[in-house]
Amino acid sequence: MGFTRPQKGFISIDCGSNEDYIDERTKIRYISDKELIDTGIVKTVSPDSSTNLQQNAKNLRSFPQGTRNCYTLRPEQGKNNNYLIRARFFYGNYDGKNQTPVFDLHLGVNEWKTVKLTNAGPNRIVHSDIIHVP
Repeated sequence: MGFTRPQKGFISIDCGSNEDYIDERTKIRYISDKELIDTGIVKTVSPDSSTNLQQNAKNLRSFPQGTRNCYTLRPEQGKNNNYLIRARFFYGNYDGKNQTPVFDLHLGVNEWKTVKLTNAGPNRIVHSDIIHVP
């Protein structure tokens, strides 16, 4: 399947996907994270949790090892630009423990926030946005 380049200024990453795709509902092009990170374990959310989920929430990358696991992103625009980074997290009982995790997000060396999935909204997804100025 051929893909057109993403709209300039946007990179939509599906963490845990094995391939790039276009979301049928939103028409957003997602790229797999497999070329952006070399740590973590790909998991699938529990079938009980996956009803009515968008494709980008059905798989995930878990990081049970290490204290920091880093993605390497290189936007076409390069340095000296501001970037909106929007992250979404969904637990989906992928590990069968029914225990929502708590973890820290960093952007470079700076702590962005602590993600607590117990604070998830009605659709059980936590959203977080930040404007990053490299």
